[in-house]
Order: sequence, then structure tokens, then C-alpha cells
Amino acid sequence: MVTGDFWLAGYFVLVVALNLGRTRVRRIYLSERFPDGDAAELDRAVKGSWWLDPVVNLVHLLIIASSACGRVITWAGIRYHVTGPQQTEIVKR
Repeated sequence: MVTGDFWLAGYFVLVVALNLGRTRVRRIYLSERFPDGDAAELDRAVKGSWWLDPVVNLVHLLIIASSACGRVITWAGIRYHVTGPQQTEIVKR
């Protein structure tokens, strides 16, 4: 069962629609910039990317939200504890 705010789905649809418009502008730009056959390859690359930008932005949002929730960071297998604005302690190597 799906629960939550209905308006969130509306915002997501709006973001996807705006991104489709941006993809269309990119395709028009590529066709004008590269009038010969090179535009077809670039056009294919941009054509399927309409769904990718919202996914990337969602991942970025989740990363930002997770950084606001704790003071422990794991990087390259080393766990750090952030003790201040310019200070960290190694918890585990």
C-alpha cells in the first residue's frame, strides 16, 4: 500500500515534465550545432537521459540528508567521527 503526500507525486511529475522540456531543448541545440551526421549520435545520447536527472538529484538529496543526520563518516573503509568544524577522529581502520 502506498501512503504519503499526494502532492509529492505531482512535484515529481512536474520535475519529469520540465526535464523532458530541457531534453527537447538539448536535442534542438544539437541539431542546429551539428547539422551533419554527428548530431544523430549525440541526439541518441541525450534522448534517453530524460529520466536520469531526477534520479541523480534524488541521490544527491539523500546524500545531503544523510550527512545532516550523523557525525560518523565511512570513507575507503576507515570510519571517522566528526568532533568539530575542522576536527575528526579515526574510530576504526
